[in-house]
Amino acid sequence: MFGVRLLIALLIVLTVIACIHTGSYTVLGSLTIEQEDTTPPTITSTLANNSYFRGGRLDVYFYITDNESGLSLVQVYFDGALYISDGLNGEQSYTVSLLGLLLGYLSEGMHNYTVIARDVAGNIARLERIFYVDRTRPTGMIIEPAPETLHTGIITIRFNYTDNLSPLTAILRVCGDEFNVTDLYSYDVDTRKYPDGELEISLYIEDRAGNSYTISRTIMIDNTPPIFQLISPSNETICTGILTLEYNIDDPHLDETWMEIDNVWRNVTGQTTIDIDTTIYEDAYYWIAFKLNDTLGNTAVLRIIIGIDNTPPQIQVLSPINNTMITMEIK
Repeated sequence: MFGVRLLIALLIVLTVIACIHTGSYTVLGSLTIEQEDTTPPTITSTLANNSYFRGGRLDVYFYITDNESGLSLVQVYFDGALYISDGLNGEQSYTVSLLGLLLGYLSEGMHNYTVIARDVAGNIARLERIFYVDRTRPTGMIIEPAPETLHTGIITIRFNYTDNLSPLTAILRVCGDEFNVTDLYSYDVDTRKYPDGELEISLYIEDRAGNSYTISRTIMIDNTPPIFQLISPSNETICTGILTLEYNIDDPHLDETWMEIDNVWRNVTGQTTIDIDTTIYEDAYYWIAFKLNDTLGNTAVLRIIIGIDNTPPQIQVLSPINNTMITMEIK
């Protein structure tokens, strides 16, 4: 008999568990078993957290839902002060409309909305939305290179930037090209892709509120080696006596010019004509080399070959010999 009662009790317990599992409540005979509401309300907002604004008007919506016991209370706080408090009667959805907040009247810095919702069962949900009012533009500077300085090849541009509130986006602009340098404080640029002359460098920075700042400077670039034009003599000319070399050099930043003949180098900077006494050299063919460099290290080399002949022609009289007496017979 005891075993039968135990079996019946066990069947009743299993039936109650099965009924509770399949619905919010179940009637078993004259007994009603209700499911407990342990889920807090859900709160969403049209305002993204950590938003940034310069000014204007801000409209914000908060959407609160509770699909079980329903809502009993919604409170809204602005910067810690109670702004709205609405008692409800089990509504499953509720919208808080915060329209027309004039940001120009708010102080710069952080502000926040906090929404607290309670359902009939006593579950509480909380949502905070932080935003910033930022009317101050960021600051920045280009550290290197210095304005109007002369450069060639790859240069390193160094810069700095800061803002009182907001993370920044930084764009480096070089002669129409843009490079995203956010979170960087130096960037290498190959100046050889740009024409010689003035090169404008700009640093553009913008904070999340839309405040921006631009700083620019101009530098000079020269990636072209000196241009050497030999006027005379032409290549493979045979020379004697005094040889005059005449040439032109084109380079706005020319530093030095060197000439080499017979493995001897001499500095001819500033000259465009050079006289060479060929009589100090043996008759032969010689390389003459010119090497030019500008102040940036760009170099150019030109070589020509000349022949030197200072030996007069040799004449040998075979007949008659010197001091020979010649007679003539007259008939």
